[in-house]
Amino acid sequence: MSAQVEPRWLSLEGIAGVEASSEEPDHRAGDPLSSPPRGRWVASMPGPQVLTIVFDPPQSIAGVHLIFRETARERTQEFTLTAASGTDGPARHVVRQQFTFSPGGATEEREDYRVNLEEVARLELRIVPDIRGGSAVATVDEFRLSV
Repeated sequence: MSAQVEPRWLSLEGIAGVEASSEEPDHRAGDPLSSPPRGRWVASMPGPQVLTIVFDPPQSIAGVHLIFRETARERTQEFTLTAASGTDGPARHVVRQQFTFSPGGATEEREDYRVNLEEVARLELRIVPDIRGGSAVATVDEFRLSV
């Protein structure tokens, strides 16, 4: 029986910038990307949002860890993760996932993906907080990358 190996989390400090389509001042985009995470990111407005990580120099990524939490409302969220090898190059689809939150049941979505992404210059996480529309605000509790 082999022992579970703890992922080696990528520290983004000094090698990447993080951009958000919107964010609350007390819940910045870099918070869930810290290792360990310093807090959650919260969009400042409802509707679809994008978190973009721009690497300089480009990085290889072996795993993606995401946690989303919703305890107040029922909603179906969809997220898409894409990667590009150049800052202006075409993005490659990595994963698309939907999850239905329910305050009386499923309040946490936890995703761990093993990937083989070489020389990533830009990684984008697009979130549609409620595929039915409405006033839901996108949030991310953890967004970590392993090498």
